[in-house]
Amino acid sequence: MMRVFSSALWCLPALLLSTGGCADKRPTAGTTGTSSGSAGSHVGSNENGGSSGTSGGSSGTSSGSSGSSGTSGGSNGTLPDGGGGSSGTLPDGGSELDDEFEGNAVDSAWTALNPQMVASTVSGGVLRMTPNRNCVWFHADEGPGLIKLVTGDFKVTANVRARRASNPSMPAPGIYQFAGLIARDPAGSTAHENYVFTVMGERGGWLTNETKNTIRSSSDVHGPNEGRKHADAELRICRIGQVFRLYNRPPAGGPWKLESTYDRKGAPLPETLEVGPIAYTYTNSPDLVGEFDYVRFGTVTTVADCTAD
Repeated sequence: MMRVFSSALWCLPALLLSTGGCADKRPTAGTTGTSSGSAGSHVGSNENGGSSGTSGGSSGTSSGSSGSSGTSGGSNGTLPDGGGGSSGTLPDGGSELDDEFEGNAVDSAWTALNPQMVASTVSGGVLRMTPNRNCVWFHADEGPGLIKLVTGDFKVTANVRARRASNPSMPAPGIYQFAGLIARDPAGSTAHENYVFTVMGERGGWLTNETKNTIRSSSDVHGPNEGRKHADAELRICRIGQVFRLYNRPPAGGPWKLESTYDRKGAPLPETLEVGPIAYTYTNSPDLVGEFDYVRFGTVTTVADCTAD
């Protein structure tokens, strides 16, 4: 069974680099500036020809004074409780969680994580997330996002465009500026970070679908150079038990491509996760707007359900 709840979260943001703003709550596990994650399994690079790599920048470091804590949100979004199992059905197959962004403000069913780091607006059927500082989801560092709590097996899908805030007709510029989806252990706000994510954006010289598996604040990163000319895609995270499959396909549709598979049996994520859109800019000159046409949820019981539309 998949369920969603509203939540109240907190984090203690700290300055990163000279103008930073990522929240780094605790010491990081793992070597600064490298990727690891030995307790998990990444097989996406063998399936699509790309190679996994390290993420740019330092991890677990911060300087300057603490800022204000950063969560906001409402109390909406609770669904009928059909039991605590890890699979099953949900009313309307999960559609009660969906957001087509048809209003003129972010719906109160979302909880905003670190809202001081990003301007999140809704207009014309599009959610736009525009980071205003140097921030990143990497190792122990926590960036901004909009989340709902989801319990059990699920899939979540978003049509994402990582564009320049200064010129939204152009793809995201360098360096390390991304927008996409995250599935995260809620305990990360006060303890080690544990999550998987899939994002579109610029990765220090090329545009890519970057995926990341973070285990106890140590991040393993996959971001192949496939000669992309833009950073637009439909992205999907599919959870079945402790196996997370991350997919992408062109915005216009077509077959799903399995980008990465993360097996978390060695470092299991809890039944209930924070799930939703994120955007971040690991640069002192942020110029990103992450555009989302929708975020849609669905139930799954088999791997075939992950790519069913």
